Amino acid sequence: MYLGKPDINSYEKGADREYFISNGNKNYSFNTIIGANTRKNHGLYVSFDNVKSKLLVHVAKIEEIINIDGKKYNLSTNKYLNSVFPEGYRYLQEFYTNPFPVFLYVIHSVMIKKTILMPPDSDVLLVNYEIISSPNAIEIEIRPLMAHREVDLKIASSQDRNFQVSQIHDNLMISSDMTSTFLNITSGVWSGSNKTYENIIYDKDELEGDSFVDKYWSAGYFSIKATEGKAFSFIVSKNEINLDFDSIRKIENKTRLSVNKSSYNLRGKTLNDLTRDLMSSASCLIHKENGIYSIISGYPSFQENSFNTFMSLPGLLLSSDKIEIADKIFDKWIGLSKANNGVVPLSVDEKSHASPSGDAGLVLVYSLGKYVDKVGSIDKIKLNWNEIKSFMDNYFEENDRIGLTQDDSGLLRLIDNNYRSDWMNSKINNQYIVNRKGYLIESNAFFYNALKTMEMFSLELDDKSSALFYSNNAKQVASSLLDVFWNVDGAFLCDWVDGGYQEKTIRPNQIFAISLPYTALSPDKGVAVLQNCWNHLYTTFGLRSLDPRDDHFKGRFEGRSDQRLKARYRGMAWPWLLGQFISAFMRYYPKRPDIALTFTRPFVSHLSRGCLGGVAEFFDGTMPYNPHGDFLSALSVGELLRVLDEDLLEFDRL
Repeated sequence: MYLGKPDINSYEKGADREYFISNGNKNYSFNTIIGANTRKNHGLYVSFDNVKSKLLVHVAKIEEIINIDGKKYNLSTNKYLNSVFPEGYRYLQEFYTNPFPVFLYVIHSVMIKKTILMPPDSDVLLVNYEIISSPNAIEIEIRPLMAHREVDLKIASSQDRNFQVSQIHDNLMISSDMTSTFLNITSGVWSGSNKTYENIIYDKDELEGDSFVDKYWSAGYFSIKATEGKAFSFIVSKNEINLDFDSIRKIENKTRLSVNKSSYNLRGKTLNDLTRDLMSSASCLIHKENGIYSIISGYPSFQENSFNTFMSLPGLLLSSDKIEIADKIFDKWIGLSKANNGVVPLSVDEKSHASPSGDAGLVLVYSLGKYVDKVGSIDKIKLNWNEIKSFMDNYFEENDRIGLTQDDSGLLRLIDNNYRSDWMNSKINNQYIVNRKGYLIESNAFFYNALKTMEMFSLELDDKSSALFYSNNAKQVASSLLDVFWNVDGAFLCDWVDGGYQEKTIRPNQIFAISLPYTALSPDKGVAVLQNCWNHLYTTFGLRSLDPRDDHFKGRFEGRSDQRLKARYRGMAWPWLLGQFISAFMRYYPKRPDIALTFTRPFVSHLSRGCLGGVAEFFDGTMPYNPHGDFLSALSVGELLRVLDEDLLEFDRL
């Protein structure tokens, strides 16, 4: 990713582009490339507090002042209530990822390179500086601005943190009633000088109708005298720091080699920019803590749940051959289901009967099927065969912990229409935004796929009785699915059916009936469903959650918070659904990868705006197609990587 002066020569352009890096251990650095915080979840150093179970913004940002021949130049940019000051973006010549964020500042004949990185499995953030060119000696001031607040705080409260400053060995510790932050520098002198920065505006949050004013506090600054060739590092951590510059250089080189190895070449094929940038973003969504791996839903949602994990795992891990990590994640969740009496839980800590797990077990089987295809071995299934059959058994009996049960038709229906766990189950005032009852199309599409996958597993394991059981159930589901869901007049699959009522609103959930590895539809009906989704739901960045011809369609994410929540399922376009759409397209049009690649190309542009290299959770369903929700989404990144690997890698010419 490279951005030159024309891409960043104004506040608006620079503030619209953000970098994001993570250490894979629940810490991250996220900001605009011009250093102006435009969201409350922006921060130079953000860390997960295990006690509070919250992400905390430690260092909001740094102010950098360059003193050249007695004149000061501020490299920072801030948006205040009535002004933008200072305008440090004017000195930013270029930005690129190498693979970390690299900034080149030019002030006359002085050139300064800054690199930001977070070494994997470490609580440290490094800001490395190098004076590329300087005819005379210069002085640099680095002033950390502290926030010490939760990322999702609705009201800024940095002013009430009771900050304290102390020296711990070679570290400067900034403590408050919220947390502690350790600061250090490899070359320089600390000067105590308290300063408050008030009325910082978060533009992006203001647009979303959220609180958008904050206040930072600074204890002082580091000053460094430098000449051409000088290099040094500013270091932040939530623990005591003990690193010298030579160690930091080694860490940087080792991290760069590791990232490049996994992101620039896959199975002997040099990757294009889109796939490479997506793989880099994917690494930020894989977390490791105490040797245990997890896939988080995205930032800032920062959740771990079964549906997101197993829908995104094929793209995030299998596409980049991270088989060992996938192994460990499967082991963790299968272990959770065993501890949960054979029910795949909705989330890691879901142990109660409070919520049905719905499609969780079915999506896990889908993901296991992808895993077996990738590794070419049934060993993982063999080791866990009893546990896998156990969580599948729940769908064949009425178990309120699943929320779905197979009835005489062979299909799955909701046990209680008021108790759902499908991905469209959000509520406002205890009322579902999308009213769905009875049989749900995506649940039954996943059910059919799971039955056929289990049949395949059984045959591979020579478990003939199980193979016959799953095969007979799959045949019954295939027959009933068309009888129940097929809308003859519109030639599409209804979203849900209850009794004799067919919900004929056109929604994207029908795509799963033709996109998953096993489909119950004949080719002619499959093409009809595809065309229906293409004609009425496809848009630039995904499939819309509702047909725009519907009276309830809401194509833009705007208005009150309840209106924005409604828009998610009444018109927003979802990239993860586009991944399924592309797989369905390639099933029926295998000789037209040129068209399928066209569906992915808009993301080349998206990756150079917003969170650089990342894909948002959803987009407006109409112009201007702005991104919303998580600025980096596991489902979005995972599904795009999956189709690029599974369906389009050999045709990749982006």
